[in-house]
Amino acid sequence: MPTDAEHARDEGPAEMVLPQADRALRYVAVAAMLVNMGTAGWHALDVAGWSTQFVVSLFGGGLSMVIGAALAARVGCRAEAGGARWFWWLLAGGYLGMGGASCSSLLAELNGESVGYGIGTPVSRVFAIATMVLVVVAILRLPVRHARAGGGRRRLALDMTIVMLATVVYVSYFMLAIWLRQPGDGVVAISTLLRACGVLVVVFAVTRVMVAGSAAVNRLTLGLFALAGLTEVVRAGLAVALADTDRMSIALAVSAIFRALLIAVPLVAMMAMMAMGSQRPASDQRRRPFSLLPYAAVAATYALLVPAFLNGPTARGVIVLVGAIAMTALVVIRQASVLTDNARLLGRLDTTLSREQRLAEAGTELIGVGGPEDIYRIAAEAGRALLAGLSAATCSVAVVAADYSTAQVVAVAGDDARPPLGSTIAIPSALAERLVGGEPLVCDDVFHTDAADETGHCLLALVVDRRLVAVLTATADGPIGADAVKALDTLRTQLTLALENAASTAELRHLAMHDPLTGLANRAFLHERLRQALARSRRHTADTAVLLLDLDRFKQINDTLGHEAGDEVLREVARRIDQAVRTEDTAARLGGDEFAVLVEDLADDDAAVTIAERITASLGRPVTFGGHPLSIGASIGIAYSEDGPVDPDDIMRRADAAMYHAKREGLAHYCAIVPDASSLRRTQIATRL
Repeated sequence: MPTDAEHARDEGPAEMVLPQADRALRYVAVAAMLVNMGTAGWHALDVAGWSTQFVVSLFGGGLSMVIGAALAARVGCRAEAGGARWFWWLLAGGYLGMGGASCSSLLAELNGESVGYGIGTPVSRVFAIATMVLVVVAILRLPVRHARAGGGRRRLALDMTIVMLATVVYVSYFMLAIWLRQPGDGVVAISTLLRACGVLVVVFAVTRVMVAGSAAVNRLTLGLFALAGLTEVVRAGLAVALADTDRMSIALAVSAIFRALLIAVPLVAMMAMMAMGSQRPASDQRRRPFSLLPYAAVAATYALLVPAFLNGPTARGVIVLVGAIAMTALVVIRQASVLTDNARLLGRLDTTLSREQRLAEAGTELIGVGGPEDIYRIAAEAGRALLAGLSAATCSVAVVAADYSTAQVVAVAGDDARPPLGSTIAIPSALAERLVGGEPLVCDDVFHTDAADETGHCLLALVVDRRLVAVLTATADGPIGADAVKALDTLRTQLTLALENAASTAELRHLAMHDPLTGLANRAFLHERLRQALARSRRHTADTAVLLLDLDRFKQINDTLGHEAGDEVLREVARRIDQAVRTEDTAARLGGDEFAVLVEDLADDDAAVTIAERITASLGRPVTFGGHPLSIGASIGIAYSEDGPVDPDDIMRRADAAMYHAKREGLAHYCAIVPDASSLRRTQIATRL
């Protein structure tokens, strides 16, 4: 047959099946609660006389506490968290202490010794003190949630003070009356003092957990425990108030309710285990941002004013009145603290919303941005906006050198920017390594991180393809808070994406505008540059020329040695052409063995001829492939823009016509066509190939 544990595994995490012994213990606990509630009604009706009721109460107290101790110990065995286990085990010890006190008084009563209600025997007092110690230690060992610094801790302290003040009022009102009735009895005085101090300590411990909250024990369990403690205080007060009357059985009824509540504490925890399907008491899934306990304490104190002054002013009534006034003042202070914190939070919220809006604007600006220069400008301006509210806030962007040794400031925003625009900053190697890591660095000086606790500067690395390309530096006279650093880090992410997109766009543009074999500009790029050059030539009356080259003997090399040799020859030709032209000129491969050179700002016609001669001389040297020299040359046609139309296609057609004229003249010739000349000007290179 399957065991209970196997049944539990089959049920899954939604519901946990308790072992047979635990289920039986739960049924016994429920029965004990019902019996105690029935006993409470029996006491309230004052049936069978005081002596019988007193003995029944003592017997019920001992038996109930044994059941509660067994239930608490079992819950502790099933708890996984260390703090929860110790809480339940110590609480089980406290239950046994209360049961021991009841049994001691019961034995004395059965032996004919008259035991005063609420005083007990010396042995029962020892048990009571042990119980108090165990309960206090159990609650103090419970792990609590830590309040946030500042307003959270301050309000927690005020809440604790309000609850403790209400407890002092109740203890003074009810328990002080015991001593007032027998002021000369030292035993009664000491017992009353110990009980009062014990109640205060227990209430402090419970309040600490109730107000702050605990992940080990849920609020319902703690609430039942606190309600049981309050019931015990009420029972003590009723015992004093009804001592000289024939209604003392009402105090016994409250004592039965107290026992039922104590049994309910571990019972609820065990049922919570079943509901959560785990071996630990269920903790709060949603924690309220505030506690109602302080307000309940204030309401309870004001409610106590009614009986305190019902028969006129008394010393105890004055204590209640003073306590109520003091708690009212504390509530006012607490609310003022809440308003102050709310105002500060609203200010932070406004700043956060402003930063989020600026980040959104920066993201919009970075869409389709032209190049890195625009990205760096936007970065500096957006970073300065994110530092709004900080004194002397500035933001700058420094582009890092390839070896990471220096960085040059290329964009700044803010008054008296530090470092200034155009300055060069040395980067320590250790700092460069930290920047490449990507984490924001908060430091005391620009590019200096020896004192990391200073927050005057914040450095954020812009890393693209695992390479540090720039550093975003935010500075201020005061500390840069964590919220500002987080916003800057978000901006850094946007900038990194923009730089990656710009790099990808530039790479795609380069691929679209350049020949993949030689790396020279392609026909589309040359056409665009020629259009721009002709427009500038018309505005500034500066001549522009196009040199069109067609290689000689290339088809023979390609057909004889193969395409690999042809590709190598084309790459070498492109390299020599690029070296022969000026820096401002544009060399391009138009396709096949056809090349072109755009020459701008010509002083005269001979300047283009000079470049053609340099190219022809350079191509006149053999190209080596496979250890064999290969002769190569080029026929060049030159077309000028002077006094002619500014149409790129027209000048290309004229250059093509000039190139064919040169080819008809033989190898390694060039031919220049000037638009205002009625005939072609042909010049033969002295060195023929």
